[in-house]
Amino acid sequence: MRHLRLALLFLLVFLLQACGGSASSQGSASTVTPEPPPKMVGEIVEDPRAAKVPDAWKNWIQANHHAIRTSDPMDTDFSDLQFLKPILGNRRIVQLGESSHGVGTFDAMKARLIRFLHQEMGFDVIAFESCIYQCWDTNERLGSLNGQTAMMNSIYGVWWTKETLPLFDYLVSQAGTARPLILAGVDMKQSTGNFVRRPAFLRDVVAKVDPTYAVEVEALDKQYTQAFQTMGYQSFLDAHKAESKAGYTKLINFLDAHRTELDAAYASRPDIPIVARQAAWSIRMTLDYLDEKLSDDRMSGRDLTMADNLEALITKAYPGKKVIIWAHNGHIANRFSRDISGMGLFVDSMGTVIAERHRDDLYTIGLYMYRGTTCTNAKRPIAVKPPRPDSLEALFYQAHRKFPFVDLLHAPVSDGTAWADMDLPFWDWGTIENTFRPRAQFDGLLVCDTVAMPTYIP
Repeated sequence: MRHLRLALLFLLVFLLQACGGSASSQGSASTVTPEPPPKMVGEIVEDPRAAKVPDAWKNWIQANHHAIRTSDPMDTDFSDLQFLKPILGNRRIVQLGESSHGVGTFDAMKARLIRFLHQEMGFDVIAFESCIYQCWDTNERLGSLNGQTAMMNSIYGVWWTKETLPLFDYLVSQAGTARPLILAGVDMKQSTGNFVRRPAFLRDVVAKVDPTYAVEVEALDKQYTQAFQTMGYQSFLDAHKAESKAGYTKLINFLDAHRTELDAAYASRPDIPIVARQAAWSIRMTLDYLDEKLSDDRMSGRDLTMADNLEALITKAYPGKKVIIWAHNGHIANRFSRDISGMGLFVDSMGTVIAERHRDDLYTIGLYMYRGTTCTNAKRPIAVKPPRPDSLEALFYQAHRKFPFVDLLHAPVSDGTAWADMDLPFWDWGTIENTFRPRAQFDGLLVCDTVAMPTYIP
């Protein structure tokens, strides 16, 4: 009987422990206190370490920003974007920038803005900071492609993301409609390795005037494309630099000399001879670009070539159409120059050239970020640095919105907008210390409070 009582006692103790402790200790058992939810301020999570800005700036930004509701490119309730209509008015060139290429939130936001501009404001062309020929060639075949193939055949790999893909799905869906959204490019460099159709394209254009020379042109471009794919940049330059430069210079001179005949031959498609000429020009400039040291001089030559390509698209290939440009902030800024010598020899960005020629038709929007994660061009994640006092990021935080937009073009000069005309600190690429004069460089600013890195494809 004694053994039975002991066995029952042990069983009782075991059951009490399984249920959380002895009868005498249940009331004092330790519990895990859940973490409190993040404190919100407006639409965003409060940053208790937020850097300070002058009260006049804070009061102005709180009273004069426009709140964009979402960056979701699939959200077509554009009620939150209607404020853009009076701001943009009848301007026919809108530039959408980004302070870093590796931000999925930027990709998604711009995809949504572009769809709005096409559907509700009559914009017809989206021109990427990508190869002028490859974007044009992809646009020609949009009706037979899916969105992912179109994206990967045209633009740079930094934008091959799930956030950009809805834009290309939309481009495909609009192909063949009464008013498609036209895909274009402005850059001189190759976007991808898929440019095998270019030799035949250049041959066919030249053949409208001189079939014999057209055969020579096709052979020239075949050598270039095949050698580039198999030999690499430097090996190609070592073997073919001089003859290639001479060959493309001859082609450019031919296309310029026979512009009237080509315009007549392509009266219903003015974009074709223009793209042919700019493609040849871009290859010629790329040869110079690759032949230089990696320097600001190289980048400035690229910017001036992009400006020339964009000018040709705006005025010749798509005259009268409303155009959107997608590029880095440094390329589109209205007034931005690089000192390529360290001795005061400044060369303008693409946006500076376009602003000088089309100021009354232009609206340039810079995109920046407050916190989160961005990526390098090599797709390596990097944390956005905390904002500094009296900086762009610290100022826009005071709006307490996820996506505050500020119109600078129509903003008055006052104590509250003094920041717009001073050298304001910001983080370029989310990590590089820099300053800019906001009103001089941009017509509007959009700062995303919390950003995420892209979801890359593949």
